[in-house]
Amino acid sequence: MAYESTEEPGRKFQNIQHGKTFDRVRKEEKSSKKSKPKEKASEEHEQDIHESVAEHGPVHKIEMHSHHEDGHVHHSEHHDARTAHEHVDGAMGHMEPEGDEAEAMPMAGAGGMPPGM
Repeated sequence: MAYESTEEPGRKFQNIQHGKTFDRVRKEEKSSKKSKPKEKASEEHEQDIHESVAEHGPVHKIEMHSHHEDGHVHHSEHHDARTAHEHVDGAMGHMEPEGDEAEAMPMAGAGGMPPGM
């Protein structure tokens, strides 16, 4: 028995729970878009992480929002670089840096040091 989306009529899911989750997320997205004021131009530009650390100190947690093709937004929180990096690898598939990037980008572990150091 297929589940038909209430938020996107005509879209059917074989997995009922997946369909209900899709509807819930779409409903939340629609309501948040209506309630959020547009960001100011100054907030649109991301501050460099080095400037942010210099101004506010080191990060104590990393919050991630993974946006999936079906509209689902997965939220996660990490307390070290290793688990955040593993989350990204699992979500997007590991993409090997090429050439000079590979040498310049050692994965930092907890404390900002590459593993094994």
